[in-house]
Parts: sequence; structure tokens; C-alpha cells
Amino acid sequence: LMTGPTAAPTDRASSLVGFCWLLAFLALDGLTSTMQEKLFKEHNTTKYNQMLYVNGLSSVVSLATLTTTGQLVPAFGYWLPPPPPLSGRAAGGG
Repeated sequence: LMTGPTAAPTDRASSLVGFCWLLAFLALDGLTSTMQEKLFKEHNTTKYNQMLYVNGLSSVVSLATLTTTGQLVPAFGYWLPPPPPLSGRAAGGG
């Protein structure tokens, strides 16, 4: 990242935005283990309790994101079975 141009050919602001996201990720990633140690020592929580709350919060954020972007119903299409092949020839048969 430090040795050459990082700008996209079409958008000059994309590199700055990307660097900001990278710095935010690194800061929050470094904070994670510190906060986990604090919770383990001060509040006597278990790792399973922490996993439950982290996954629960992640589910709420995902649900809110899918709802606000209008992608909640299409996301449930993931669980539907795939459509049948059109014909034997389309499926690679004789």
C-alpha cells in the first residue's frame, strides 16, 4: 500500500475511504481482545455467554440491514430448493 499508487482509475476518493475503513477495522480489532479480557475479569462471564450475545447482536444488525435495504424477502430465497433443470440437454444429458 505504501509503495505505489492506490487510487482507482475512475474514483479518486475511493482510496481515502478504503484507508479509513482499514484503520477503523484495525482499531476495533485491537480493542476486541482488550474488552474481552475486561469482561472476563470484571464481570465473570463465560466465553459461551459472550458468543451468545455477539451472535445475537450480529443477527439483529443483519436483520435490520436486510430490512432497510429491502432485501429481507429475497434473502429467504436462499432456503428455497433450486429450480429443476429445463431438460436433459440443459442439464448436460444426452
